[in-house]
Amino acid sequence: MSRNNRKSKQVLQENITKIKIPFNKTILFKVFSIIILLTLFLVPTLSLLINFINPSTNSTNVKTQSIRVKN
Repeated sequence: MSRNNRKSKQVLQENITKIKIPFNKTILFKVFSIIILLTLFLVPTLSLLINFINPSTNSTNVKTQSIRVKN
């Protein structure tokens, strides 16, 4: 009986490790998908922030043209 119990414990441990591996893979997949989504949302917002801090040459050209028209 003790041998059978040991074998069953080994089988249980093997099954547990088999279950853990795909579970960890799903967690990794979720983490990577969240990172990808965050970058997809963060890149446009960062570009907008950069445009507010350092306006592009097109916007400055428009400003200078409007000033010239007023003068």
